[in-house]
Amino acid sequence: MVKLDIILEKFVEIFSDTQLDSSWKQTFNQFSKDITYHRFQTDALDKITKCLWIYFKEDNGKKQDFFKRYSVNGMTRIPKITVLPDKFTPIIRNKISKDFTLKNKKDLEFSEFCNRAAFWMATGSGKSLVLVETAALLFRLMELPSFPKKEIMMLSFRNDLLEQLKEHVDNFNTLSNQRRFKIKLVELTEYEKQKRKQKTSSNERIIYYYRSDNLTEKNSEKQVNFQDYDNNGNWYLLLDEAHKGEKNASKAQMYYTILTRNGFLFNFSATLPDIIDRNSTVFEFNLSSFVDAGFAKQIYLSKTELVAFKGQFKKDQKQLVILKSLILLTYIKKEREKINDKGLYHEPLLMSLVNSVNFSLKEEPDMKLFFDQLEYISDLNIKKTVWKKAIKELQNEFSNGAVLEYKKGSCIPINTNQLGQIQQKDILNYIFNSSKKGKIEALYHKDNEKEVAFKLKNSNSPFAVMKIGNAKKWIENNLKNYNVVNEVEDKQYFKKIDEYDNISILMGSRAFYEGWDSNRPNLILYINIGVGTEAEKFVLQSIGRGVRIEPIKNKKKRLLELYNNNEDEGFYGKIEKFVPPLETLFIFGTKRAALEQVLKTLQPNEFEEIVSLEKNPDITMELLLPKFKNSPKKRWEEKNPSQFYLMQQQKDQLEEYFKTVDPRVLHVKHELDFDVIKHLKKDLGEKTPKTIQIANENTDPSLPTTELIKKIDDHFNTEEEEYNEIEKLDNEITHFKNIKITFDTIKLTSDFKKKCKQISKFGTYQKNLIKEWKEGKLNDSEFAQKMAAGGQTEQVLDLDLTHILQHYYLPIITSSQQKINYINHIIKHPSEVNFLSELKNHIPNLPNDIEWSFSKIDESLDNVFIPYNDPNKGNRKFLPDFVFWLKKKNKYAIVFVDPKGTKHAEYQLKVDGYNKLFETSKGKPKEFTYGKSKVTVSLVLFTDSTNYRGIGKQYQPYWTSEIKSIFEKLK
Repeated sequence: MVKLDIILEKFVEIFSDTQLDSSWKQTFNQFSKDITYHRFQTDALDKITKCLWIYFKEDNGKKQDFFKRYSVNGMTRIPKITVLPDKFTPIIRNKISKDFTLKNKKDLEFSEFCNRAAFWMATGSGKSLVLVETAALLFRLMELPSFPKKEIMMLSFRNDLLEQLKEHVDNFNTLSNQRRFKIKLVELTEYEKQKRKQKTSSNERIIYYYRSDNLTEKNSEKQVNFQDYDNNGNWYLLLDEAHKGEKNASKAQMYYTILTRNGFLFNFSATLPDIIDRNSTVFEFNLSSFVDAGFAKQIYLSKTELVAFKGQFKKDQKQLVILKSLILLTYIKKEREKINDKGLYHEPLLMSLVNSVNFSLKEEPDMKLFFDQLEYISDLNIKKTVWKKAIKELQNEFSNGAVLEYKKGSCIPINTNQLGQIQQKDILNYIFNSSKKGKIEALYHKDNEKEVAFKLKNSNSPFAVMKIGNAKKWIENNLKNYNVVNEVEDKQYFKKIDEYDNISILMGSRAFYEGWDSNRPNLILYINIGVGTEAEKFVLQSIGRGVRIEPIKNKKKRLLELYNNNEDEGFYGKIEKFVPPLETLFIFGTKRAALEQVLKTLQPNEFEEIVSLEKNPDITMELLLPKFKNSPKKRWEEKNPSQFYLMQQQKDQLEEYFKTVDPRVLHVKHELDFDVIKHLKKDLGEKTPKTIQIANENTDPSLPTTELIKKIDDHFNTEEEEYNEIEKLDNEITHFKNIKITFDTIKLTSDFKKKCKQISKFGTYQKNLIKEWKEGKLNDSEFAQKMAAGGQTEQVLDLDLTHILQHYYLPIITSSQQKINYINHIIKHPSEVNFLSELKNHIPNLPNDIEWSFSKIDESLDNVFIPYNDPNKGNRKFLPDFVFWLKKKNKYAIVFVDPKGTKHAEYQLKVDGYNKLFETSKGKPKEFTYGKSKVTVSLVLFTDSTNYRGIGKQYQPYWTSEIKSIFEKLK
């Protein structure tokens, strides 16, 4: 269950973006003038923004605090790296020993290097765009006073990929005027020179780049010593597939860990074989998710195995499997032909990927074996029995359609009658570009020895391209006495493969899995590939290249998804029956089980499901909430503004500074408005300032004067949120509609859903029993027995499913186990579980003349909050854990309840925010009107502790350890 490995994304998802400071909130719409982000790409960027906030703001860049979040969110097996002499060089071991804390003098535990985030995104999903935008996000955040300023480095493992990233940066810079900065790429070897150099432009932002496999422990012509760029570990490091290409990947990973020990590591990849990277995945949109969301062809894994290419199989057996793939390709091409508009879809293509290219002492290379079959087939050297068998086996395989991967039980139709009607001349016509059989000749350009094209001598068009390390030499070694034409016009067939519709076959090995884009592949043959870790990476990457799709120009989604979004331009109804094969990637492999295992590594848990709980039908009272709006005034203009916290020493220094420095200098140097300068100068001189409070808490004594003034200016020039009106609850509480479950079996999933339904109906069952008891139809013993049998609480694994008559939705799901990773949006924090238990025990003692209801609030999805100001983080939203609604006659109370310990961070600021909005200057509740009801809003901080030492006198009235205090708020 791969999804269970992902932990970072889990706790980032449940962190509400309402808690982000407004200066952190970004809008990601356009990458460049030509490229608009897809929703999943903005989702990735939103998640990394929240991740950085959690690490640098909530946890103050402390790895141990960040690691605790992993610990409480299901990380049961702590990853570690054992730093042993036989595994790492003395240089690495010395650096690790010096800069990290090792357990048992040899184990580097995850808590020491958890300052990282991985993007697990499918090939073709635009992860390079997300990488560049993440760098831009870092530049924007570094403009804020409180975000750590560090250098940015970007590494990739091949020159062509670095060139591709350069192109993306150039494209990104087309909006530089709008963004007010542009990115400049500087080679890492120019680092010292660039540091000494004066900035040529104030709007330039530097990213240092290099080949990841050239970052080593020594200096040579191309290689550089990572220690020369240590920078005290203060790098923001962006890795583009940088786990590939290195001879010693684990060693390279240590370089990255060392370079970012005081910074942050970002890893972008389509394949994440390492458990550390999977645990620290902040955004998962891998191949299965990419396909499932409609952005790619669907995948079919053929039952046909290419075992004939292993061992001493006969020519007929080898020919059979190749024939089947060519017949299927012809079928798909004929379906494509039925779509009259040439601007739609692509011309289908077959990719043949082999394990061995060159001769060895033991056996012929796979490439030669495949090519031999093309020769036989193009010359129609095919036995009738083999042809008939190929057709028959394909018809049998697709008799019930092609069952797809990643979509259990779903399939696409294949017309087996049409398969049966395909003739050998069709293969010559649709694949070999000829009406007659013929011999093959080779074409290559003298300036490009890496690729060669093939055509029939009686044809004018090439039908295949081979791309390998040295194609010319391969022909000389494998195709002796072969007709070779070296005066072709185009030297780059492969690069222009989308322009050459006549080319139907690509042959190669490792050349096709990175650095190229095409919508054309519909078949992939893996000949003797598919076993081992390296093969897994290769298979996933090459499939990623094969699944790209573009039914309509510039629309990269399957046609049905375009239709559902009204983007199909009216084509769906006209061509829908022809497109299923075009929207499918058919995969044939030597060993099906090996390929199946590879694909399963990406498959989401088959039992993952979203369950929607039900609103409680027994709640009839109106549920009200306060609503807020932005004040028309800046904070410094308010009569009673939220205050900024300063230490006495800081206030004295600023007071002296503002006395001695000319306002015009302050205006230019700190970009302060003259009205703000006047207000601040006056306020600093007051014994009791209006907008400044002297306190040691919530302050940073180390802030330089310039940054301190910037923070004060930000504080003063922000609009506060103020009370607007009382409104009826609408869609502010929605988390109960999005309970994600991931049980191990269908039975558990079914059991959970059944018991949820059973609990939700308990109220009706309960009321019917009470009615029968009151009418004398049940005696006391029968009534008690039936009430118990009805079940107010059910259990599934570690979950308690409970019915409480007054709760907004049913059932309430709780667990005493915090580290549950198979369900989200439930009550599992000990303080909340204990509070709920005490509430249930107290319900029989409540007065009967009060009508009441309550609901859990989920901070990640719900929009129920109290606005407050944090001087370090700006305007924030306090999201209490529960809201209660109480009513008696025309009196109505909304009570926010937050069960936490008395050491709970920032409670003073949250209380101050509540107090300012909902209490008078004398500490009495303000009274609002809704219809005929008089409404008050109260706050209760609930704790099971009776020790209130350390709580300031002004905050003590808000703390309680008694349930009855909640219901007394109605008085």
